[in-house]
Amino acid sequence: MDLTREAGLKRLAEFVAGPLTNYTSCRNLDLGYGRHTEVVSKLSPYIRMRLVLESEVIAASLQRFPAPTISKWIDEVIWRTYWKGWLEHSPQVWKDYVTAVAQLEQDGWRERVNYTDAVSGKSSIACIDDWVRELKDTGYLHNHARMWFASIWIFTLQLPWELGADFFLRHLFDGDAAANTLSWRWVAGLHTSGKRYVASASNIERWTEGRVRVTETLATELEAIQRAPRDADHNNASERVSDQSFSFRSGERQILLIHPEDLTPEYSSLSTEAFDAVVVTDFSQTPLANFFSDQIMRSHRQALDDCVQRVQMHFSTQVVRLAPNELAPFAQERGLKSWTCFKPMVGLWQEAWLPNLGRAKQSVAFVQREWDQRLLPFTKKGFFQFRKSAWAVGFDP
Repeated sequence: MDLTREAGLKRLAEFVAGPLTNYTSCRNLDLGYGRHTEVVSKLSPYIRMRLVLESEVIAASLQRFPAPTISKWIDEVIWRTYWKGWLEHSPQVWKDYVTAVAQLEQDGWRERVNYTDAVSGKSSIACIDDWVRELKDTGYLHNHARMWFASIWIFTLQLPWELGADFFLRHLFDGDAAANTLSWRWVAGLHTSGKRYVASASNIERWTEGRVRVTETLATELEAIQRAPRDADHNNASERVSDQSFSFRSGERQILLIHPEDLTPEYSSLSTEAFDAVVVTDFSQTPLANFFSDQIMRSHRQALDDCVQRVQMHFSTQVVRLAPNELAPFAQERGLKSWTCFKPMVGLWQEAWLPNLGRAKQSVAFVQREWDQRLLPFTKKGFFQFRKSAWAVGFDP
């Protein structure tokens, strides 16, 4: 996959000029390997790393269609924002997930035959095996297939949902801590009380236009999954997003820190600022290099290289590449104590580098994009309440 800003903008133009016309009626169709761009955008990897901004996606779409005509598409774009904000308000949900994965590993789940067969494409269910191969080959699955996969994994194969979420996160180009974790929880019935997602052979056959026929028996009697504690944390963390200082401290000597969650600083409020240094960090210089698949790591490096080229031209400065544990010494050697960066949301990347700056007692001026300032405050409750508020305030950049 060509994970550059230029490629993302090209794909956006192609989608708006083509599939967006019929997106509402066709978005649930999984046409299979190599045909997804006929009905969906496949923009999520670019949005995930903010090579293309949500506001740019919405603006390009509204230039061609009125909002009511493409409301389902706008909803899909803002779902990712909703997930991010919800998890930011409820960080314990992420911590519980990480802890659970570690405990499952300690208990030997990764060596169990039913797990190794499932992730190797050798399970007892043909469609699961096909989706495993597609995911590993392409780094992508249609959203409907992700739901079917998760449901069958949890209820039919009776594998821990946390290990399924972990498997996706390792292989998806658009892997996102919030969207991935919370979607798996929703399928399992842990996110929304009384609701879980049940995959059925007839539904799979319908939305693959008969391409996938499930002859195996899928679970219909679903055992309840114990709910992980989250409500207390969710209620107590309601100010988590807004209690940070996001303002740029103009006039101070600053280092611009770029990370893979936001790779277009030249299209932001920082674009006119002068920095003493610009630093970029990536997953390949952290223990996470052993977490992601090889093709995900290659895509991250490509996206980062693309960002470096653009940033060097825009800010007229050489970009320094550092590992997270090199950040504090770099600043100290130059007598700099303040960093500026877009705030990474709860998840892998925040954990990869933020503690290094905290231990060094160096300050970080978090900058928040206007899109996030406008929409994240509404993510404390359910999506449909968020949607109503988001549509009310609008989606201007």
